[in-house]
Amino acid sequence: MKIPKSLIIFSFLFMAVFSHAKTSATQAFEMQANHIPQSILDRCGVSQVGALNLKDLVKNTKKIKWQVVGNSMFVTDSSGKGRLWAIHDRKNKTVLVNGLSLQATTSSQRLRETIPAMSLHEALRDFGVDDEDYQVTLALDIVKDTCDTSLVQGVLEKATGGVTSTGGGGNDAAVYVKRTLLILTSTESMWSKAKAANPKMGKWTRQEFVKLVLGLKIEYHDYVSLATDVVVKNGQRNYLIPHLIFQIQNETYVHQFWVNFIRLLVENET
Repeated sequence: MKIPKSLIIFSFLFMAVFSHAKTSATQAFEMQANHIPQSILDRCGVSQVGALNLKDLVKNTKKIKWQVVGNSMFVTDSSGKGRLWAIHDRKNKTVLVNGLSLQATTSSQRLRETIPAMSLHEALRDFGVDDEDYQVTLALDIVKDTCDTSLVQGVLEKATGGVTSTGGGGNDAAVYVKRTLLILTSTESMWSKAKAANPKMGKWTRQEFVKLVLGLKIEYHDYVSLATDVVVKNGQRNYLIPHLIFQIQNETYVHQFWVNFIRLLVENET
């Protein structure tokens, strides 16, 4: 039986980041971070997407050092700023990945698929691109799958350099939820089926829904439940999702989560 390439890559990543071979960890994360932009270059034959030059991005990513560090909830850079999953240490051109968070991500079948996007997010930060809510990362992911830049028009035009702050950046949950919602727009047929299953989604065009999802703010909540909620912080809606959803094997519960989440979108977004 032929072993899927994605599994080989993941196995290599897992072994590298939990070993003491820093060079191997760098190679593994570099491979993950460049997967999306390199796929666009190879599959779509596109090197310039909006304001972002993909060849320059790939070249810059190859200069980044990646290290898996720490055994606490937050990983901090040389200035003392902390992040849950990873943080870009601009001074040393190094991405410090939280070992505990990475282990939690790799232990969840649903969250493993977020590693390329999580890695690309950090590479974009190093490249000076504002990707606070993974809007650029996931816009590129859409282009990778569709070779259609019109779906993300207005997002990548702003993907220019110059960002110097560390930023919050969200987490793997935000990436997973957004990627799953964006799958609904991957083809016209998929989008038609999504609207047929939930007619209220017909309030959006395919492009409008993509723009909406890319701009969402999503966070974990600490409730011991499967509840999904929305709160307003600093004038912006934040969607709160449960940690537990990514470990549950019962697909009935998972389906109900998505029903509730889409209901919140319909009720709160215009």
